[in-house]
Amino acid sequence: MIISNLKDEREHVLKPSPKFLWLLTTLRLAFIPLFTLCNYKPDVRKMAVIITNDWAFGGMSILLGLTNGFVATLCMVYARRRVGPEYAPMAAMLTALFLIMGMFLGANFSFFLTWLVENVSF
Repeated sequence: MIISNLKDEREHVLKPSPKFLWLLTTLRLAFIPLFTLCNYKPDVRKMAVIITNDWAFGGMSILLGLTNGFVATLCMVYARRRVGPEYAPMAAMLTALFLIMGMFLGANFSFFLTWLVENVSF
């Protein structure tokens, strides 16, 4: 009985409602400036290095990866539940499309961040 109650409580705490999923997604944007402040390309960068610890960089990478999987999974699950049964297959295809497009744009955005670190100083 105790294990069942703990599992139920964990699911309620770790699974935000669809109403608040946008907040978790928006909070993940804080990783972008944090990664640009890490010790990336120290010999050619013009931007100041604030985070010099490699363990901090590794921890941020792990946290970004875990939250990416968590948020992406919740979006895929909630999209099918938020529409009628006749639109559920289309909602699943659209969420997969936007997931792939987001990964493509995010990977290409890294080229801009590299340029930013090498050419802009604050």
